[in-house]
Amino acid sequence: MHGYPRNTFDLDLIIRRSDRTEWTAHALSLGYSLYREGPTFLQFNPLQSTASTALPLDLMLVNEDTFAKLWAESVPGPTGATGARVVSLRHLLALKCHAIKHGHPGRVVKDADDVLRLVQANGLDLNDSAMHELWTEPKNSMKESSERSPKRESAELVLPDWDGMDDSAGRVHPAAAFDLCEQYPALFPELIEKWRSQRPEKCLIEFVL
Repeated sequence: MHGYPRNTFDLDLIIRRSDRTEWTAHALSLGYSLYREGPTFLQFNPLQSTASTALPLDLMLVNEDTFAKLWAESVPGPTGATGARVVSLRHLLALKCHAIKHGHPGRVVKDADDVLRLVQANGLDLNDSAMHELWTEPKNSMKESSERSPKRESAELVLPDWDGMDDSAGRVHPAAAFDLCEQYPALFPELIEKWRSQRPEKCLIEFVL
């Protein structure tokens, strides 16, 4: 949606913390089992009977104010995801930078590369003050250190720690991952040509079996 495609093999949804119970019940009704939970997140895996066709589901919990800000700037999802909303480019970069600072150590390289690619694809100015706020942590931090933190009225997001979340790499079934790759052209037809135009003419890395 924001100019840079990368395969990801889980479903990441941001929800209101107050909707935690309803979303848990909904995930279980869809055939998921609870894998890991914490004060700021819920992770679900497909049941063994559906693991080859379904992806892991991760729910990230935020407060009402942050959810409202994310929703206000969100954009419609692609044709293959009717009804879905996608966070804005600005908020996507904020989430990525927050994950680099406070997220799973194994994701740092992926998230850092995502930030660089998004900046390049969208021609963003790294010297812009708004961009500096994403990779520096001012007094009005984006990190919510605990559930007891006082609510802060700010134009910025208040994001919790998600470092207890497990990466999806070891949770996705290979068949589900390959199936998703094959479905991309049908799910996102309007984005295929855009993605192809961004591919380098030659691949600099060769894998030999």
